[in-house]
Formats: sequence, structure tokens, C-alpha cells
Amino acid sequence: MIKGKIKTEISKSMLFGIVLFVSMVLSINAENIRQSDSTLTDPVYKIQLTDSSIVVDENLSSTFNSSTISISDSSDVITLAAPPSGSGPDTVIVYSAKRRMAFNVKSKIMYMNGDSKLKFSQQNLEADNIKILFDESLIQATATKDADGKGIGYPEFTDKGETFYGETILYNFRTKQGTIKMGETKMSEGFYYGDKIKMLSKSELFIKDGCYTTCEAPHPHYYFGSPKMKVVAKDKVFIDPIIFYVEDMPIFILPVGLFFPNKTGRQSGIMIPSFNFSSNRGISFEDFGFYWAASDYYDTQIRGNYYSKGGYVFKNNHRWKLRDVHSGSLDIEYGETRFSPDDEFNTTYKINLKHNHTFSPQTRINAAVNYMGGNHLRNTSHSYRDILKQNISSNAGLSHSFDDWGSISLSMNADQNISTKELTMSFPNLSYSLPTWKPLKSVKSLPKWVQNVSLRYSGRGEHNYTKKLDPLTDDSTFKHTHTGKIVHSPSISISPKFGYFTFQPSVSFGMNNYFRSVEKSFNPVDSTIDDDITHGFFTEYKFSTGLNVSTNLYGIIRPKLFGVNAVRHTFNPQIGWSYTPDQSDNKNFYRSYIDKKLGDTVLYSRFALDGGGIASRIESQTINYSVRNTFDAKIAQGDTLDDENMKFFKWDFSGNYNFMADSLKFSDLRMSFAIPDMSFLQLTSSARFTMYDQDPVTNDYNDDVSYTKVNRFLFDEGKGFLRLTNLTLRIGTSFSSDGGNSGSNFDNRTDDHDESADSIETGLGSRFSERIEYAEQQVDLYGDRTYGYSVFNVPWRMGVDLNFSYGRERINRIDRALTLRADFSFKVAGTWAFSGNIDYDFIREQMASPNITIHKDLHCWELSLNWTPIGVYKGFYLRFNIKAPQLQDLKYEKRRNPFYR
Repeated sequence: MIKGKIKTEISKSMLFGIVLFVSMVLSINAENIRQSDSTLTDPVYKIQLTDSSIVVDENLSSTFNSSTISISDSSDVITLAAPPSGSGPDTVIVYSAKRRMAFNVKSKIMYMNGDSKLKFSQQNLEADNIKILFDESLIQATATKDADGKGIGYPEFTDKGETFYGETILYNFRTKQGTIKMGETKMSEGFYYGDKIKMLSKSELFIKDGCYTTCEAPHPHYYFGSPKMKVVAKDKVFIDPIIFYVEDMPIFILPVGLFFPNKTGRQSGIMIPSFNFSSNRGISFEDFGFYWAASDYYDTQIRGNYYSKGGYVFKNNHRWKLRDVHSGSLDIEYGETRFSPDDEFNTTYKINLKHNHTFSPQTRINAAVNYMGGNHLRNTSHSYRDILKQNISSNAGLSHSFDDWGSISLSMNADQNISTKELTMSFPNLSYSLPTWKPLKSVKSLPKWVQNVSLRYSGRGEHNYTKKLDPLTDDSTFKHTHTGKIVHSPSISISPKFGYFTFQPSVSFGMNNYFRSVEKSFNPVDSTIDDDITHGFFTEYKFSTGLNVSTNLYGIIRPKLFGVNAVRHTFNPQIGWSYTPDQSDNKNFYRSYIDKKLGDTVLYSRFALDGGGIASRIESQTINYSVRNTFDAKIAQGDTLDDENMKFFKWDFSGNYNFMADSLKFSDLRMSFAIPDMSFLQLTSSARFTMYDQDPVTNDYNDDVSYTKVNRFLFDEGKGFLRLTNLTLRIGTSFSSDGGNSGSNFDNRTDDHDESADSIETGLGSRFSERIEYAEQQVDLYGDRTYGYSVFNVPWRMGVDLNFSYGRERINRIDRALTLRADFSFKVAGTWAFSGNIDYDFIREQMASPNITIHKDLHCWELSLNWTPIGVYKGFYLRFNIKAPQLQDLKYEKRRNPFYR
């Protein structure tokens, strides 16, 4: 490697002195240079002095600066004096070459050969051959042709991150201008190339017979061509005229000059609409509008849909973002639409607001507010999920956390039924919570479980508003209701452990404050219930206590069979006692009245209007029991790997017994079963059983017979010990060409190209070489150039979910559901991707709308088809387009669905 630096150059007046000086030095020291150390091998470089040049071969380092020109190895130095003035470059040039370097002192020309490199200012030049003409301030770079006529070391010029390749590069390092023969560069995710590229300045290029494409193939599948093209870096591209080619065939021409943006990031401009046609809505123009990139922190879209028979929709979308501070968006839509000319126009509207704002690490706002008309999604959306959606929700909150004193928040939640227009909203909600406090933590003399006694408190004040259809009226009359209360939730946690048993005593206390109470009375005139409301500040509380005891028992076997080295059974029984007193006789909480029509005494909560009644109406003393069984296994992974732990079986059941109940003291027995860690099988199940029999009851109004639970055990009636009342079962599995459970579906598209800086540069150089030396190959009809047999690889995945539910709460009615969902995906030849799903209801013998997606990767193009063959929403959507996002509007679309008929 030959390396060095050059600054300034040698004036004509000094040429003779330099040559004479070099001759004297070489004549005196030539032999000493060769024989300075007999133990060293001969140097691998040569110094040759002619009448007008110095030639340096092989590994010799050369350094040229403002005061010296030196040629040296590790032990000897030859110094040539040089003046500081001249006509050469005004900056340092760092250069290197692998094979040969020659500097002609008389003509001031530097010759470099063999992986030559130059670095000056912010420019880099690499080529197999580089020639520097100092008098003309020119640099010329070319490649070397091998015996087959292929180029070696095509010139590569880099200027401030912009890279250019060409057959020949000429560059004037004073004027910063140059020309590139058969040049090519990449800007803003696109390739520009032509017969000749002229660099007028650092930012302006003129391209003769230029082309632009985003296709990365050396021989692009499509491109935009023009005999005259001007590129302003990071600004615009001027083309006059513009011709669109596909597979070198001109498709259309615009005989006028146009310019296009050539900037990275967001840019303002017109948004190209989608065109469609349907018999009901006529000709449609969708999403036509304007995008305005107002600043780095804000942008907006103004769009519109127009249907010649179906009305219009106006859309406005705003976005804002300030890094690490706030971000959000506001979507507004409004229009008059209809599905067919025979329908009336319906007003449709939607407002979506999202905002996240961080004022400090302790204070922030999060909001997502949605509001829309009932028919908006059905009239404007192409998504089946949107069309079927019935409810939308909104939420917003302001929260602040204190360093040592908990947190406080103000929130709003709302749920809207867009079909019935019913609304449930909770606002404002003010919440406060204190952190866990262990008052005895610092008393080290106490037992550990006493030190860990912890206290917590949380409270919230809430106001709720509901807008519901009045069931007592036939028209669409809404009933508006407001409620409010303050909820206090203190808690204490104690977990002593004695031996192998863990004891968890508990004391639960809760309190609500209300701002009104109600007194109910029976009106004998019309047999209605009158409410007498009193406003004020009222309190209701509840409390209960209990004790829970648990332990763990373990059983281990080591079968070492079929790869199973050990199996462990964990048996976790728990038993607990809880007590809740009867507070129904507390006149501050409950009152009663006599319904003279039915002859019954009705007990009611004084705070029923605001969701009161937390105080228990009955005394309860129960024993709770549960058993959890967990089976773990250690699976052998080979001699050099640790065994894998797998939880392959889990079975739980629980229930309770109420001592204070006058009948039906045993609750239903609940059981659950799961196989959590099987890679190829997912199985979960839950069931509920009852111990009691049922008797028929006749309805006085319509003589219908129903069954109700009675205080007789099934065992006593000879009907077994338990009766199944509810069962759910899910069995799922998925397989793939990789084997076992493959997780989620693989992407339908082929892998994206690596967009790192290194891969872009390498790809540009390789692309240029292949394009310059591209030769059309004949079709291999007889397979003479094939590699022989190769594996036909079709990666695939298939998943199946079977869901079964059984319900028999009453013995005279059975509810069953059995549904199957299957999905699949596979690829063919690496470019065809297929996926789909189907749902089938075995009970109703109905198939839900299946969906099939086909995607074809055409390198820089893509073809996709989404097809729903049957069902209410049957139809298809076909799209053929260029992949590049900046050309996404160059597409062909065809669709047919309920929205376009």
C-alpha cells in the first residue's frame, strides 16, 4: 500500500533543483538503502529516477505537504523541497494505491493504479486508475478492463454522503464541477442514472438521457425516462418530457415538462384519489385532497370522498408531536351519504381526538375521545370489523405522582352505543392512593411477619351519567340519570408463617359517602312507588373478616424415560374462613315498605339512586376451600445442555360452604384444567357442578314451566353426586413446515432489503457494475444451465381452534355451541403467499364469512387479492401497485363488496 498527503505543488522554477537533489541522494545512498541490514529481506518497493519523474512501486509511503515532498520506508527518508505556492489544490489530499504510483514532476501529473483512493475536503474518490492533473485542477478516474472485457474498480465518488458511480469520472477540485459517463446515483430512495451526468454544483445535476426508478434490479423492471433531466438534491427533479417504461416498453408519455419533489421526510402536496365505480353509488373519488407539512411538529390532511350517486364525505386530520413532551391527533369527518339513489341522504360525522402530554416525570395527560353518528362506519368504512362495530369508548386522564405520598388522578370514561345512541359516562372521577406503609418495619426485634404488616389506602370520587332508552315508552325517548359517590378502600395485609403453613388473616373495611338518600313508600291510589329524595352528606360502610391457611406438598419421581428426567407434582391446598355480618337492620342504611298490592315487605337501600347497598343484607359465615395441582417436568436437552423445565398439566377446583344460609349451603363446585406449556397443543377447560336437585315451577302469567334449585342433594335422590351445569373447552394446535407451534402467521411479503448505510452503498456499486455489463441471456429451454435437482421448499403454517360450550343451568334447557376456526398460510416459490381463515358453527350448521388473501411479490411491484367468497360481506379487493411509498398512487384497483354494488 502506498499512502501519503499532498499540499501545494512544485513550481517550474524548482524542477531542476528537485531533480538534481534527488539524483545526488540516490547516487550516494542507493547501496546503503539496500544493504543497511543483512538480516533484513530485500524491500518490496523500487525507486526509479528519470529525467522528469519519480516512480514509486509496491509498498512505499509518500507524503506531500506545504514544505516537503518525502518518499520513505521505515529506515530511510528522501526529502524534496517544494515551495508553498502554485496552482494545485488548496487542501490536503490523502491518497493510496496498491500496485503503482508515479508523479511526473515536469508535467505535474500523478498516476495511481490498483485500488486507488483519494480523500480531499469532504469528497472521496475510489477507482482502479486515478490521474491527477495539477495544472488543470482535474482528477480523472477510470476502471481497468480484464481479459474478458469486464471492468475492475469502477470509479466511485462520494460528496457529503451522496455517492456516484460511473465508467469515467472527471472532477475539477477548484470549481467543484464534474462529469460522469454512464453515471448512477441514489437519492431519496430512488436511483438516477443516464448516459452522462454533469455536476454543476454540489446540489445540482444535469442528466442526459436520464432515468429514475425505485427498482433495485440492475436491469430495472420499470423506470421513468427523459432525454433531459435536472436533479436538485433534496429539493426537486425536473423532467421534460416524462416517459414511463415497463420492461423497456414505453407505456405512456407526457409531452410537457414536470417537476417532482426530491426531499426526504414529510412534504406538502396534492393527494391522489382512488377511483371506483358501483351501480349504487356511481363514480367515486376517494381521499382526494391536500397534505400540508406545516412544520417539524405539526401537519394536516384535508381530504374528501365524492360519490356521483351517493353524496360526499369531508375529512380533516391533524397531527402534532414534540419529542418527549406531547403527541396527538384530531380526526374530523362529516358528510351526507346514501347507498342507492332510492335512499334518503343520511348525515354522518365522526370526531376522534388523541393526545398524550408529559409535563414532568410525575405529571402527564392521556386522552382518547371518540364520538360519531350511528351510521357513520356503515356508510363510509370498507372494513368488516368497523361495519359490525356497535360500541365506541373514550377515556381521558390527568395523573400526578408524589415522591413519597402516593398519586392522584382525574379521569373520564365513556361508552357509546352507536346504533341506539345510548351513552354511559363517568366524569369527573377523582382518585387518590397512598403507597404501601409498613409501620413496624423499623422494629427489628419483632418477628419478620409482624414487621411486614402493611397498610394501604385508596379513594375516589365519581360522577356518573347515563342516557338510556326509556323501557316504559314506545318511542325513542331517553332517560337521563346522574349519580355520584365517594368510595374509601383501606386495607391491611398480614401473612404470618408457622412451620409449613402460611396464615393470612384479613380484615376488610369499605366506606362510601353519598349526597342524597331516598325514602320509598307505596301509593295506594295508583299502586306505584313514590320516592322522597333528601339531599345532604351520608355514609355507608361494610366490613368483614377472615383467615386463610395454605401449604405446599411436593412429590417427585425420576423416570428417565422418553426424554423425561423428572416429574414433580405440587399439591397446594387452601382453606379459609370468612365472616360478614348482617347490616340490614341498620336504619341508616336500609329501610322497608309494604307493597299492599303483593302483600310483601320490600327492603331497599337508602342510597340505591347512587349505587348504594354495599352493606351486607344477610349474615354470612363461609368456609372456602380450593386445591391446585401442578405437574412440572424436566425434559432432557442433550449432554451439553441443561434440562428444560415444562409445566405440562394444571388442575384446580374450588368451592365454599355457608354456615348461615337457611338452605343450599354448598356452593357450586368450580373446576379448571389446562395444559400451558405444550408447544404443539393448547388445551384449556372449565366446568361448574351443582350438588342440588331442581323442581318444576309454573309461571302464573303464561303457564310456562321452569325449574328452580331446591334444598335436596342429588345423591339423596339417586341422581349421582354432582350434575354438570356449565362446561367450556378449547383445543388449539398449530403446525408449520418448521415443526410444532409456529406462533403467529409469517408475513405474506418477502423479506425487506436491508436499508442500512453499508448495504445501500454496496448495493449501489454492485447494481452499477451489473447494469453496465448487463447481457441478455437466452431462455434456458433445455435446462443446460440449471443446477440440477433442488428441494422444492414451501414454508407453511396451519392453525386450528375448536371451541365447545355446554350450559344446563335448568334441567329442562340445554345450550350448546361448537365452533371451529381454521387459518392457514403458505408460500410458493418465495414470491407467492397465500393465507386465509374460516369459521364454522356445527350447531347452526353455518359458515361465517371466510377470507382468503393472495399476495404476489413482483420485486418492485406487488399484486394482492383479498377475497370473501360467501356471506353477507362477500366480495373482493384487487390491487396492483409499485411498492415504493413515494409512488404508491401509481396503482390499479378493482373491488366489489357491499360498499360498492
